[in-house]
Amino acid sequence: MTSLLLVLGLTISAPSDTTVSVARGTHLVVETPSGDVSVRVWERDAVRIEGRPSLELAREGSRLRLVDRDDEEGSRRIEATLTVPVWMDLTVQALSGDVRLTGTRGRVEVLAVSGEIVATDVAGQVELVTLGGDIRVRGASGSARLQSTGGSLEMSGMAVTELSAETTDGDVEFEGRVPRGARLRLATHDGDVTALIPESTEAEVSVATFDGSFEPGFPVRATRVRAGQPTTFVLGGGGATLDIRAFDGDIRLLHTGTLNPLT
Repeated sequence: MTSLLLVLGLTISAPSDTTVSVARGTHLVVETPSGDVSVRVWERDAVRIEGRPSLELAREGSRLRLVDRDDEEGSRRIEATLTVPVWMDLTVQALSGDVRLTGTRGRVEVLAVSGEIVATDVAGQVELVTLGGDIRVRGASGSARLQSTGGSLEMSGMAVTELSAETTDGDVEFEGRVPRGARLRLATHDGDVTALIPESTEAEVSVATFDGSFEPGFPVRATRVRAGQPTTFVLGGGGATLDIRAFDGDIRLLHTGTLNPLT
């Protein structure tokens, strides 16, 4: 695809530090076989690249793709820091390396095969998936989907209205608000779940663990307590849903301030 873009004259050369203007609605795509990618935002309708001299931005209709013009086999390690418009939608695919996001407000999709994903102060619609790494989110609103196969999930300062956070082999840690009407799910197959929520939380809670224990840090009036079956109860007047699952692990539900916030 890159060669076609070169023939058509649609490739924008990017030395170690280049800024390119973009129209609203442009979607940025970053694909790297290895290396670390950092994305931050600003108020300008432009994308800035800081990285190796061979990095380019190639326009493909409404998409802008980051490519390495000197890597015909697509195997070299990329180190890139991108500054993008706060509204920009973003897709990042990294086979090996860490991905860091700060301040994004658009739709963000990240897939890291063997690397850590760190997202700070993000909003909008966020989907973070890694096969062999951890995911850390520090401050989020809007909706979020976090999924890992072999890593842990750590969330702090959360205020999302939709959340699905699931891992196969790792712990899940959540600290944040449960807004009225929110739907939150925390799940692990082989690990523990710890959730810190405000004392003022109003939610319908469902908790289940097959080979572990449920340890609430405050009195709850449960409707059912059996291994492998959900324990359900209502906090305040309800209005939100909080679903917590741990097949082989313990579940702790605490009020914020009982422990130091997750960091």
